[in-house]
Amino acid sequence: MKAICGFLHLEGQAAPPAALDALRQALVYNPATFTESSGRLRSDARIQDALALGAARWSQQPDTLAEPQTGMHAATGCIATVDARIANASELRAALSLGNTTAGTPELLLHAWLRWGEDCVDHLEGDFAFAVFDPREQVLFCARDRMGVRPFYLHHVPGKFFAFASRARALLALPQVPRDLNPGRIADALVTPLEIIDKTSTFHAAIQRLPPAHTCRVTPDALSLRNYWKPRPGRVAPLPRDDAGWAEALTEVLERAVAAHLGEGNMVGCMLSGGMDSSSLAAIARDQRIRAGRASIATFSSIDCVEGCAETIAIRAVLTQPGFAPTLIDPDQVDAIAAELHAALFACEEPFDIWMSLVHAQYLMAARSGMTAVMDGIDADVLLSSGSALTRQIRHGHWVSAWRNARGQQRHYPDLPAWRTLAGATRSALTPDWARPPLRSLRRRLRQRDSLDHSWIAPEFAAAVRLEDRLATFGRWSPPVLEHTAPEEAAVGLLHPCTIGGFERYHRVASWHGVDPRHPFNDREVMELCVNLPDHQRFRNGHTKFVLRNAMRGRLPESVCWRTGKEHLGSDVTLRVLAHGVDPTQALGDRRDLLAPYIARGKLERAIAIPWAQANADTQGDILQALALALWLERHHNTQPTAAGD
Repeated sequence: MKAICGFLHLEGQAAPPAALDALRQALVYNPATFTESSGRLRSDARIQDALALGAARWSQQPDTLAEPQTGMHAATGCIATVDARIANASELRAALSLGNTTAGTPELLLHAWLRWGEDCVDHLEGDFAFAVFDPREQVLFCARDRMGVRPFYLHHVPGKFFAFASRARALLALPQVPRDLNPGRIADALVTPLEIIDKTSTFHAAIQRLPPAHTCRVTPDALSLRNYWKPRPGRVAPLPRDDAGWAEALTEVLERAVAAHLGEGNMVGCMLSGGMDSSSLAAIARDQRIRAGRASIATFSSIDCVEGCAETIAIRAVLTQPGFAPTLIDPDQVDAIAAELHAALFACEEPFDIWMSLVHAQYLMAARSGMTAVMDGIDADVLLSSGSALTRQIRHGHWVSAWRNARGQQRHYPDLPAWRTLAGATRSALTPDWARPPLRSLRRRLRQRDSLDHSWIAPEFAAAVRLEDRLATFGRWSPPVLEHTAPEEAAVGLLHPCTIGGFERYHRVASWHGVDPRHPFNDREVMELCVNLPDHQRFRNGHTKFVLRNAMRGRLPESVCWRTGKEHLGSDVTLRVLAHGVDPTQALGDRRDLLAPYIARGKLERAIAIPWAQANADTQGDILQALALALWLERHHNTQPTAAGD
């Protein structure tokens, strides 16, 4: 795991080394485990007049931490700090005429900057966050990868001070960064689905996120942002014409993506949930390892011992094939590591991470198994989504396909009759264009009211932060579906904050265990092919992700390729972890005064009056979310929210 940081005094005063040291130390999520004395943590620092750049890298495998993350170009004085996995490093070296040099990633980025300037980001493939300072122009140039896999937080006071870090909380180590909380984000933590309201805000009023696919240019006079990439339909040409062509094209780009993430060693594993996404990545990695004569691919799965669990059945079906080295985390295993999971869960970086026990367990076991990185397929849910395919099929008169899809969906959701699915899609497709705007507005207001009714937020606090406006802002990320083709809808989905929110949450959890999260479906070549998928490759006979299922035939068991039904074991793991720790109801009751400004007291009191074991699933969920916020506020007890609207 890697992280970067730095600051620049825009008025020119010298950067103090002690401030950089404090900033670097605050980058590490789990400082009790990852220490320099143990060899599990290494850091870099470079100070040049008013500028300070730093980095830290930590892992359970000390021998993987040798490569520095900062670099300097002697001839120009340009310096850089880099958190990156550059997938096209060999091609870059050739384009930059660097030959077979062993220049590390910082030097590679510096040469790219010197050749292409701000356009260097267009030449980079992979995941990255970096900062380059060019003393010739007195400019600090920062960039974040296309989908925000690598985090980048910043604080800026125009004309005075700029600071950045891979972790929001790290910036609070600098005295120039105010510790005031952002009341809007506190509200978001209490109201579904506002975790993902935007791509910039944080829980601290003075700290922002650099949006994905953006650069940031900082000079003493100004800060400017630039969006350098968006997923746009039509970038790949020519497109396949039939099922076989699409399956072959997807296989080719996934093979290259997995190979780039897998590397040459044996320290990259794969999560295996039994769904199509992670199973496909694991199967491709397995085949590549077998062809290369290397060790089996390590996989990490959470399973249930309850008979008939579809998730567990699918995982075991995949593992009947050779070439896997599985770690299966069953309930007994969860009990054995519950203390470590409990500590990680309640030290969560953001209140939204309270339900991440299952992912914590997988990263923990991966770290114990010697993995430095783990691949996952979370992003394929958006990339290969069927979206509004059924509605579009009816709109265009493809009734037979629509009926087959509705009937097929009933296999996945037995409680949802095909006629009801078809009726809903038909109503949407046949609604006159003039009636759509008022209906959208009405549905949005009803969703807002439902969100408020089911939340615990205090009405006066909701009014103070203009919560209805925040809910409306979230709603605007999902524009009218019938105004888009399937590729256009897919492009919109990739730009939705929920996509970036998932990457950021996984990164926070992985950071605790010193494991690098990797997302092959997120590679540009994969995205630019899949964004062009037509509806019939996304949704066929009730099966979503049809093209992936078709591409993996013969490489995965048929029962996995055409599986119906899906359990999510995450909440079960979280509740099992909690059984070994504090009573959530009692813990929340002990912190009621901390939550008093934000939560409706009556709802809280009624909830904690019920013993935890007797509460229903919805109440338990509300208690956990409120407790996560309370614990987060407790860790930030010396901070206060700014006035609403400031």
